[in-house]
Amino acid sequence: MMSRERPLLTPVCYAGELKQFVEAVLMASHEYGPNLSYGSVNLIGRPSNFPNYGDHTDSYLLSSYGEWPRLAPSYRPEFGLARVAPCDNPPVDEFFVASFEQAVYPAELGVYETLHPGTVRRITCYVVKVGWLCLWDDRTDKRQDIAGDRGASPSRLFLPTLRTVPHRTRVLRFELNLRDHRYISGLDGIILVGGVHDFPEARGKALAAAAASASPTPSPPPVEAAAALELIGQGAGGTGQPNLTDMPYEILYHILSHLDWFALADVEKVCVRCAEVVADARLYREVNLRPYWDRVDSYFLMWLGNRCAGINKLDLSGCGIVNEFSKIDLQIFFNRHGHTLTHLRLNCIGVRHAMSFVLLLCPELTELCMQNAVLDNQHYQPSVCKRLTTLDLSRAQYAPETLLGLLQQNPNLQHLSLASCDQSSLPDITHTIGEHNRALLSLKLWKTHVLGAHGLVPLQHCTKLQELDLGYSNHEDCAEGTLARLAAACPDLRWLVLGGFRGITNNDLLAIARHCPRLQYLDLMSSVMLSGEAINAIFIGCPALRLLELSYCSGIEQQWLDMWRRQFPHVDVKHQY
Repeated sequence: MMSRERPLLTPVCYAGELKQFVEAVLMASHEYGPNLSYGSVNLIGRPSNFPNYGDHTDSYLLSSYGEWPRLAPSYRPEFGLARVAPCDNPPVDEFFVASFEQAVYPAELGVYETLHPGTVRRITCYVVKVGWLCLWDDRTDKRQDIAGDRGASPSRLFLPTLRTVPHRTRVLRFELNLRDHRYISGLDGIILVGGVHDFPEARGKALAAAAASASPTPSPPPVEAAAALELIGQGAGGTGQPNLTDMPYEILYHILSHLDWFALADVEKVCVRCAEVVADARLYREVNLRPYWDRVDSYFLMWLGNRCAGINKLDLSGCGIVNEFSKIDLQIFFNRHGHTLTHLRLNCIGVRHAMSFVLLLCPELTELCMQNAVLDNQHYQPSVCKRLTTLDLSRAQYAPETLLGLLQQNPNLQHLSLASCDQSSLPDITHTIGEHNRALLSLKLWKTHVLGAHGLVPLQHCTKLQELDLGYSNHEDCAEGTLARLAAACPDLRWLVLGGFRGITNNDLLAIARHCPRLQYLDLMSSVMLSGEAINAIFIGCPALRLLELSYCSGIEQQWLDMWRRQFPHVDVKHQY
């Protein structure tokens, strides 16, 4: 007998409006792995689980949560944010950009959240020849949620009250806050409702009434920036205050140093004196454009390139998703300024392909982050880029020669992330790491499936490791005792991820408890055949432990969990099926 499907909850749709689901995901800054399970590809089409918790392999899972990522040894603080106003830098950790088949005037939007809802914090849409426009911001706008089934983790249809946008769009960007969540979140689909030609009359009246009752108030600029602009206005307006041209250069420079780079571009137009100070290269030593992803285009890159001689740090993460600038624009910029850069972050930018020219044009880099990039080996020269201490190629694609050359030429590398990369062409990568990168403090091999039975043996040479992520990294069980010997070789381990790692034994846990007393974070998700006694040894041998992940571990009886939570209340024990 066929089961009757429950009707899908959807937003209100007026006559003349179109309902549609995601057609493609243009970019996702977070992916659970390189395969289809749990990935952003599950946002495409109609929801398959909602409102049930269901099989979350068909959902888009966001495995990062809470403040834990910022406490890990691999965390590298952002730079250049002192001049960024809080209103321009909301608490956003990840984002994804989705496209729909047909451009519409956005009227209603629904996000089907199946696991620990509440991650979406800002939604913007892209309009051709206009740019990015904000549809909803959690800090100012209203929301209406429709609950689904209530269980261990309630599902929800999230319905933000969208701002009126008099343009058609088919591309939406969703920004996510994961730091306020205690556990993994899941999304199962997105529905967009809107008129193809215009808003229906009934919809227009409803939106006008809503806008009149609660219009968002823009956040004020930072105090320093407001004071600077006020002083500039007084000086230029002839109100009896000292004229700008009478002020010492260094005082004016100090005032303008509190402004962000887009404010500087505006102040530059006030007078010749302001333009002279705005051109001072000292204002551009550290430039973080991640908060301004919606305003960075080829024209701004050209403007910045004409002023930033001697730039040391640059962050373009999340910029250029809809071709606001091109590979040629980046090549021109790095041809001029790449030789002075020491820190470069190009995570999840719109230009992805054939990015190896960065390695050639930026030889002094100590930090290089290129998540989701595509690195070919056409222009790579082993003699360049030899000062790296941080290399993040999570979810990137690269030629084996390029990666192996980078590892061999950078013996001082301290932080290496290859998370969620397809490593099938590099089955012996740990041999290269163990031979050339023994100064590593953190190593992430999450979802690489690269380790064979003896793949952990070379890592025993990396005795300084403080963070090691081996989640789902092996394609066969590790040889007996190799994980225990690795723990003995790395007594400074603080962060250890073994979720989905094949072949973990109770003896391995006993070795970790014996040799890693500084351990703070241990992930054993989906491990099998582990006894409560062995896990109990972790609590006793690792007094610094603060999080223990035991979800989907078989054989853990409830009395063990109750005892641990009672005797070790300072440890966050995660356990669910």
